[in-house]
Amino acid sequence: MSLAATAIVLLASGTSTRFGGDKLMAPFRGAPLLRAAGSALAGERVAARIAVVGTAQASRRADLIQAGWTLADNPDPEAGQGRALACGIRVATRTDAESILILLADMPLVPDYHLRGLASLMDGTLEAVMTEAGGTLMPPAIFARRHFEALSALTADRGARTVFERLSATQTLPLDPALARDVDTPADLAIVEAACHA
Repeated sequence: MSLAATAIVLLASGTSTRFGGDKLMAPFRGAPLLRAAGSALAGERVAARIAVVGTAQASRRADLIQAGWTLADNPDPEAGQGRALACGIRVATRTDAESILILLADMPLVPDYHLRGLASLMDGTLEAVMTEAGGTLMPPAIFARRHFEALSALTADRGARTVFERLSATQTLPLDPALARDVDTPADLAIVEAACHA
């Protein structure tokens, strides 16, 4: 699947409950943490760049708009990742995208080559490809357009994996668990920051 036919949906409306502040606006490599995932595939032509963000998350919204993302409003960030993804899918449905690439804004170390790899595996016979890190299925993940409706029906914390596990023509792409680390706490942020300097 060509990246030019793929819409990126960046989930950036989490509530940072365990961080003690807005983790996505915390400093990381001299910029807000949000900017690391927000610059994914920045040099590639894609069908759309859609960021899901809470209606009251003003700093995140400003940063994403400046970076050229189309915003998908999430009026209820507390409702969980499934609801956030549904908000993004509804906006992606209005584009001509043939597939959707789902990213999490709190995973700052995922390399672009992994995202390109996910897209390259979607050769027309597969319905979806998910990342596998340390034996766990997780985003980033890519789904064919025919599954947009199922993804848009997700609620609460039922994420894309729920849809993936119902499909038959799927594949996984391994990623080093160190690069798949997400940031939930200040300690996590320190670990990913240190990994950048290792």
